Amino acid sequence: MLANSIPEAEENLKLLIEISKKFGLEINKEKSNVLIFNDKEKTQEICGIKVTDNIKYLGITIINKKDLFKKQKENMIEKAQKLANMTFNIIEKCCNKVLIGKTYWKSLVLPSVLYGAGVINFTNAEIQKLQIIENSVYRKILGGRKDTPVSAMRSEIGASLMKTRIIESKINLSKNISTGKNKLLKDILRKTKADKKNRWTITLDKYLEEINITSIETEKLNKKEIKDRLRRWDSENWRKEIESKSSLNIYRYWKKEIKEETFYDNRWSSKLLFLARTNSLPLNIRNRHTNGKVHCNICDMNVNEDLEHFLIDCPKLENERCQKYIEEKDVKDDAIGKFLFEVSNIEEKKEMIQKMWKKRKSLIQEMDDL
Repeated sequence: MLANSIPEAEENLKLLIEISKKFGLEINKEKSNVLIFNDKEKTQEICGIKVTDNIKYLGITIINKKDLFKKQKENMIEKAQKLANMTFNIIEKCCNKVLIGKTYWKSLVLPSVLYGAGVINFTNAEIQKLQIIENSVYRKILGGRKDTPVSAMRSEIGASLMKTRIIESKINLSKNISTGKNKLLKDILRKTKADKKNRWTITLDKYLEEINITSIETEKLNKKEIKDRLRRWDSENWRKEIESKSSLNIYRYWKKEIKEETFYDNRWSSKLLFLARTNSLPLNIRNRHTNGKVHCNICDMNVNEDLEHFLIDCPKLENERCQKYIEEKDVKDDAIGKFLFEVSNIEEKKEMIQKMWKKRKSLIQEMDDL
């Protein structure tokens, strides 16, 4: 029940109690609560019902503050982190950690965590917290490192941004109400949208402007069409992220879209392939911003140990390198791109990277033992 003042709330409750008795019903005051916004009188109860600072309605916690969903958002972030921490246990002994991990996160966790997201206004900081948690899950699933670019991780696993999902929830809520049959909800939505100072309206309008779609269009488009528009917007953001990463110059040329790659499995060779594709193998070039030791440890060539050197140039790995995959006529970036991104003979390529990495590791160990 809603009321604009305490006297109005008292009158409404008295009417409810009185009419309920005629039908043999009684209000359970122990299981009922009253929430008062901007209560300067510190009211303790109304009609024998306790006044509290928060209530839970349809699974969503509402508090008596200006940001009435603040507690709910904190709960969502806490729940996401708790379920993210469980990811390793979920995928540790499964037959395909990428498939099972992605299914667990997208089909079980996200619907639970983002329940009610359409009615809630998130700050950019809150969305970023959820995104960081999701990034950590994809890092566990794929075997990524701390310096593995997030844009490449979500591209390899085929995932939208957390913000994209929240925008979709808000647009679909507005669409469902405006095209539905509930006249009361329609009236509330109309008044909400008419109030240009309302935070929900401001947020929705901002999102619509970002994705270049009008409120009228959202009512005409079906859910699939809205999803397609959001996917294009998400892909544009992904492309901008990829373009901004100098380490992904080969990746952005060969990877044209956000798309789940199905050739990853539980083997070490899969993890190495992923790290090579995203240019985040722990080669010495990664030390350029820390200890400065960037030269190759295992050969006499005074060059930086980067992906090109490891895959093509290092003479100490010649026996493990399969020349049929690295054609001399190609520009080196093209040769690397073909090797890592053309899926033909992908299992043999995984095996080759693994052999090269094992040889590199053993040679470094031999040198350390001297």
